[in-house]
Amino acid sequence: MKPCRFPGAEDFRVAADAATSSVRVPFHVRCVGVVLGCLVAANLACLCAVHFLWLIRLPLSSATRDNIRVLLKYWLVIVLWFALIFLASSDTKSAGHSSRIIGPVVLWLFPGASPETVETVVLYVRKCAHLTEYAVLALLFWRAFRKPVRNDARPWSWRLAGYALLGVLLYAATDEVHQLFVPSRFGTLHDVLIDTTGGALGLLTFWAWGRWRKRW
Repeated sequence: MKPCRFPGAEDFRVAADAATSSVRVPFHVRCVGVVLGCLVAANLACLCAVHFLWLIRLPLSSATRDNIRVLLKYWLVIVLWFALIFLASSDTKSAGHSSRIIGPVVLWLFPGASPETVETVVLYVRKCAHLTEYAVLALLFWRAFRKPVRNDARPWSWRLAGYALLGVLLYAATDEVHQLFVPSRFGTLHDVLIDTTGGALGLLTFWAWGRWRKRW
């Protein structure tokens, strides 16, 4: 009798071997990861709920509509960006799709490139895309916390930048947990660090731009 395996285990093995990784995540570890991911997601939901209640200052007042408008202006775009990252992480053939797009471009620029070189370039382009999407997420978090206005004279706040980076770290962790359950994909702590680094680079680049423009 063949041993019972968790659905998708073979796909996970093939993907792991292709990425030169021999690590396989046991089923019970995945379950613990899901529980932790749900707890983090619940904490984020509570944070948003508390922020919402603080904005509208229940009981309702005449300014409720304006406060809700502020909430939608700054937080709805974050939820939409969450959804975009989630959909990208749900692509079971993401690596193949990237290769079909990036590979021909690399071969057009460098006709003599070997398959190994093309694969390496594709890998680095994918990692840069991760850095970029989480840099954008960090800036969206920063925007929601700071709520910038025209001719804003307030100085740069590293505390708000830290809050934004924490939001990136938490969502990156939940995204990697989600990938554990997507066939042919796998989540790693290494990718969480890459995503968080992308958020940090985005915030630092924006801070440097603001210093250059004398915004703070």
